[in-house]
Amino acid sequence: MAKSIYVPKNYSRDSIIYLAGIVDGEGALVISKHTSNHKRGYNYQVRLEVSNTEKRLPDWIFEHFDGRVSAYTPKQTPKNSRKPVFRWTCEGERLTHICELIYPFSVFKKEEIDIVLEMRYTLQKPISRKGCQGIPPITQEELDYRHSLYLKLKTLHCRH
Repeated sequence: MAKSIYVPKNYSRDSIIYLAGIVDGEGALVISKHTSNHKRGYNYQVRLEVSNTEKRLPDWIFEHFDGRVSAYTPKQTPKNSRKPVFRWTCEGERLTHICELIYPFSVFKKEEIDIVLEMRYTLQKPISRKGCQGIPPITQEELDYRHSLYLKLKTLHCRH
């Protein structure tokens, strides 16, 4: 398994609490599913994103928590938007760390954070790659569990 480049930082309590509020109000916890080249099904990506027309918000998050800031492309921008939209995103180990930090202060997204963290924990296990010896293959049970987490989060995002 490749060595991680993410080094957890000590963030101020105030910054963590503020980020928890931002994520509760403006954040999106996402599990996306992509077809894999393998015959074994899908690959899953997990991320946290905060989008806003006020660029200072994603810039503040980036300044305090790193990650990535980008502007929506014209295709991504909602048709009724009169302003450009900016997005802060984090993935991987940074996502796991930030979710663990904000969890105690989250009000509305606790269940989504639980699902995302569970998915992240399953993805941190080594995966089987052709030609790599000594790495156990992913079981069908693990693949099914990841898919159930994907569906569970998707269901929470449905508006009833």
